[in-house]
Amino acid sequence: MSRQIPTIKIRQIFILIVIMYILYLIGKELAPYLGGLLGAITLYVLLEPVQKWLEAKKWKPSVASSLLIAFSFVIILLPIVGIGLMMSSKVKTAIDNSTQITETIKSKVAETENLIGVNLSENINT
Repeated sequence: MSRQIPTIKIRQIFILIVIMYILYLIGKELAPYLGGLLGAITLYVLLEPVQKWLEAKKWKPSVASSLLIAFSFVIILLPIVGIGLMMSSKVKTAIDNSTQITETIKSKVAETENLIGVNLSENINT
């Protein structure tokens, strides 16, 4: 006596597999945007009490939210600009001395090749 799986169960399993595959594809395609989503949620959690406080002080919601957006933009942007300005002199120095840096790296690669006995530099495009 052979037992068969009911067709209703087979359909349910097939539909579950299709749904899982669709969820996998959606997750895979939305993964690059996860950082932005988490950042937006973080800003909302941090700024929502301030928004409520400003609205309690009789500010219009649009004016309060615009102020908070501008404020958060400045607070986030200033450290990035500062880091960029500090690093620009370092990058300029590295660019000016790029031949020395390249020669140092080539000599270290040659030393490593001699130690391990494998030619690594033929695959490296300097």
